[in-house]
Amino acid sequence: MKFKVFLIAIAIGTIWVQPANADLVYEIPKQVSFTVDQKAVELSSGTPKLNFELIVSHPVGIKSVTAPLIFVSRDGRVVLEATLLRTDLPVQPNLQKVTFKGSLTLPTQTPAGIYDFYVSSVDGLYKNNNISPTSGRLYPEKFNSFLDGEQSVLVRVNGKLNLETLTFVGPNYDSNVNLRDNKPITLFTDSPNYRVGEVYDPNKYFEKRVDGVGLKIESKTPSLCSSDSKVLKFIALGNCQFRVYSDANNDYLETTISLDVSVLSARTKPFIEFSEFKNQTLKEFPKQIEIAQNYSSAGIMVIPNSKTPSVCLMTGTYLLSLFTPGTCTLEYKTAGSETFLPSDVYLKSFEVIKEGQPVVVPTPVATPTPTAKPVVKKTITCVKGKKTIKKTAV
Repeated sequence: MKFKVFLIAIAIGTIWVQPANADLVYEIPKQVSFTVDQKAVELSSGTPKLNFELIVSHPVGIKSVTAPLIFVSRDGRVVLEATLLRTDLPVQPNLQKVTFKGSLTLPTQTPAGIYDFYVSSVDGLYKNNNISPTSGRLYPEKFNSFLDGEQSVLVRVNGKLNLETLTFVGPNYDSNVNLRDNKPITLFTDSPNYRVGEVYDPNKYFEKRVDGVGLKIESKTPSLCSSDSKVLKFIALGNCQFRVYSDANNDYLETTISLDVSVLSARTKPFIEFSEFKNQTLKEFPKQIEIAQNYSSAGIMVIPNSKTPSVCLMTGTYLLSLFTPGTCTLEYKTAGSETFLPSDVYLKSFEVIKEGQPVVVPTPVATPTPTAKPVVKKTITCVKGKKTIKKTAV
C-alpha cells in the first residue's frame, strides 16, 4: 500500500538575487530543530492531521523553497509524502536560519504501526549555482518514549499498534529452534536438565525485549510434562512438547516459540564413602598431614572443607594443616550435575592433641531426675438395694 499526499507551493514573482557573500563558505545546511505536534494518533475516530516544523541554518543562505517530507511505516509498506513550505515569503535567499512548515492528513485506511519521518534534503547557497551544498536526509531528534520508536509517530487503530516486534528472544542455550533479533544478547545460560522431577523456568532461558511483558509456558504433552503457565515440570520419560509465549496486548502481537525435548530418567542423590578418622597426637604445631581420599558413589573424589579453620585447614588436594589442639571438623559434599543431585552434607570430626597434654573431654550436662508424683488412691461406694460395696484403687 502506498499513498502520496502533496502540498504544493507556487512562489509567484520570486526573484533570486545571489548574495554578496555566497562565495565565502561551502557548508551543508544544518538542522536546528525538527518537530511534529503529536506523538501518537488514533485512526478509528477520524483522519488525524500531523503538523511538522523544520528549522535549518547555513552561514550563506538557504536556496530551497520547499522541503520534501517522507512519512513511512517501519516495515516500509506504507509511504506518505508531503511538502513543507518556507515561512519567509517573499523568499529571502540570504536568510541564515529558515523555517519550513507543513501538515499531513492520514488516510482512514492507514495501517496501525510505528511511522518514521524525514526530509529528503535542503539546499544551501554557494557561488557556483551549479553546485549547491545539500543537507541529505534530516531526521527528528528523540521525542517519544516508546521503545524503538523514540523518533517516530505511533499510529493506532482501535487503540492497538499491532507490532510484530519480538517481545523476547531465546532460548540462550544451544537449541535447533530459537528466536533472534538484531540486538545483542546479554543473558547466557547453561542448557536445562531434561530429567524427571526437574523444572524448566522460561525466565531463566529467554531474554525479554519489552518491559512489562510476562513470559508464559504451555505444555502440549501434559502426561509427560505439566505446566502452570509459569514453569514446566518433567514428570515422565518421553518426548515433551511445549511452547513459550507472551500474550498480545495493545502494542504487540503474540510472540511464541515451540520446542520439544527428550525427558530422561530422574537424577539420583549420591552418597560418600569414608575411611576411619583417627585422632592426631603431635609434638609441635603447625603440622601438615595427608588425609585419606574419599569418593562419592558417582566415582568423584570429594575434597573436604574445614569448618574449624583455627584448628585445621585444607592446603592441598590431600593435605590438611593442623594449627592447634582441638576438634577438627571437615565438611564433605558434592554439587549437582547433569546426572546426579547434590549430595547430603557429611561432617566428620577428630581430635588434634598435643603430646603430653590430656584430651579435654566436654563435661556432660547432668539431666535432673524427675520427681515421682505420689500415687493417689480413691474409694468409691456402690449401693444396690440393701447391699453396699466399697472399692479403693488408683
